[in-house]
Amino acid sequence: MSFCSHNACERAAYHESGHIVFAYLNGYSCEGVQLDRSVEMDKEIWSGQSRIDYHTDAFIVSKLIGVDADADFFEQVPHSTKQKAVAVARRLARVYLAGSLTEAIYENGGDPNVPFPIETEWLDLIRVEYLNYALEKMDGQHQPAEFIPSLFTNLLKAVESPDIWYAIESIARKLRVTKRMNRSQIEEILETMQIIGMHPKQRA
Repeated sequence: MSFCSHNACERAAYHESGHIVFAYLNGYSCEGVQLDRSVEMDKEIWSGQSRIDYHTDAFIVSKLIGVDADADFFEQVPHSTKQKAVAVARRLARVYLAGSLTEAIYENGGDPNVPFPIETEWLDLIRVEYLNYALEKMDGQHQPAEFIPSLFTNLLKAVESPDIWYAIESIARKLRVTKRMNRSQIEEILETMQIIGMHPKQRA
């Protein structure tokens, strides 16, 4: 396939790579990813789509960010289910914000000392804002004003690990060339980087 030299394509590759790596760090996986090119008013636009597999969290995810999203649903469930939903919401928020963070670091020449506030892709931001709303309803200790800034701080600490950033770069560089990757191609890289199989305490 042709090599994409336009930095819009590379930004999209880093964005999707961030989603993918943090999906694995948070216990999920990725069925595949692709980059798509379009032209609007003579401007080249690159966008990406990562198909995340949420495993046993899939039903809770559907109630948090799916087409039938309904934060009120969790008010009628057992306490243990509500606690699980809180944990899932926090994991999802990390996965969604990771794309914009890694794109910002790429734009900053690979330097994680990116200026705040970090510009967040609109769909990811909408999802995280809804998760913030859902957490406010489910968790009496939740602090909505601090939620997104604290998540970015948490993600930045994780990205400072050379292994994690190298994994993000490795997937982004391959995706930039191939425009699509399947699960086995993604996991081959992550296994080499020892991202898959990390002890839970080492995860983001």
